Amino acid sequence: MDWIYSEILQQVGDELLVLVADKDTVKEGNFYVGGQVVILNDKIDAQNVIDAVKNLPSPQERQNQVNQNLWAYLQGELSYDEFAPQFNQYVSYETTPSLKEYRSHALSQYVWLLDDERCGRLVKLMANHSYRAYRVFTDGLITGYMDMLALQGKMDLASRLECDEDDYEEATYQALLDWLFSQNVKGEFLLLYMIKNYRPCMGEYIASMARRDEIKPLMSFLYIQTKAALVDILAKQADSAELMPLFDEEKSRQIRDKVEVVLG
Repeated sequence: MDWIYSEILQQVGDELLVLVADKDTVKEGNFYVGGQVVILNDKIDAQNVIDAVKNLPSPQERQNQVNQNLWAYLQGELSYDEFAPQFNQYVSYETTPSLKEYRSHALSQYVWLLDDERCGRLVKLMANHSYRAYRVFTDGLITGYMDMLALQGKMDLASRLECDEDDYEEATYQALLDWLFSQNVKGEFLLLYMIKNYRPCMGEYIASMARRDEIKPLMSFLYIQTKAALVDILAKQADSAELMPLFDEEKSRQIRDKVEVVLG
């Protein structure tokens, strides 16, 4: 029980009986325990709970299982629906991808050099996992996109070595967003990515989501500052006034003031 970060208690009369505790809980002088507390009623067999926890796979076993199934998924031996639940359950939402030689390379450079089928499978998995997982395929995105063009024969080596990233930024992000929208990935992560990593070419994609009423159900996912940035982005559209009802239910003075400016 060294990776769940949960304490399992059972209600027994007026008291709570600890059935399972994380090992850090019992350390002398430990006044704070992170994680969750699960409280069971007295109708559940306590021994069954204890035995089930004892039979949980170890961290190394879980890692090996995920690694094996990830490879099977990338090879097409497992479908997205078969593998995604396990991946989302076992891989932390707080994970941040990195390489030791981060100054020279980014992980996404290698992601975009995969063949189209495996690249698509991996990107779809990450895009539906969490906002943080976007870094797996977007850090160093433009460099990876240019490398992909060279690999596909759409750019010769001399041009690749001399080209400027600024010249390929718009094409890169448009190619990425077109693909993500075609895969119907989770809108909350995609929207947050576009707002927090905004480029001019993203404005129309965000506005199109608003026109299709796809943003309203996602508003609770956004913090105030992110919503404020969203107002600024939509304000640049020709039909900005027609998009402002999206914020009608917002109580933040900051948001309301921005909307009033847009409406004139």
